[in-house]
Amino acid sequence: MSAAALTYTDIQMSASFVNGKASIEVKNYFDSKLSWSKDKTSLQLLAHEQLHFDITELYTRIIRKRLNEIVSEQTIRDGTINSESSKLLKEWRAFQLKYDEETNHGVLLDKQKAWETKVAGMLAN
Repeated sequence: MSAAALTYTDIQMSASFVNGKASIEVKNYFDSKLSWSKDKTSLQLLAHEQLHFDITELYTRIIRKRLNEIVSEQTIRDGTINSESSKLLKEWRAFQLKYDEETNHGVLLDKQKAWETKVAGMLAN
């Protein structure tokens, strides 16, 4: 099956240690130039692609929270931040794949609605 649309999202992170203070920056990134849709009028397709973005926002928040809990000069220097962020990015990618598989890329409307409810609830918490 060829794709009907693609939403290009990413999670960008940086860690720094400046003036004795460790900090983490985690951002949700959407690239409109790399995102596309064959059908620009399908609300069903738009809802599916929007949820990909929402899942990226959810994981941006999860990663930001977790990394801020452990950030220090030591965790930056010893690679703990890198290994923890890699683990969380892997979880995010798996969550995105599970979403596509369970909804059959948005074709299964009942599953799509269930995922919309699930992700909305997770974002609200």
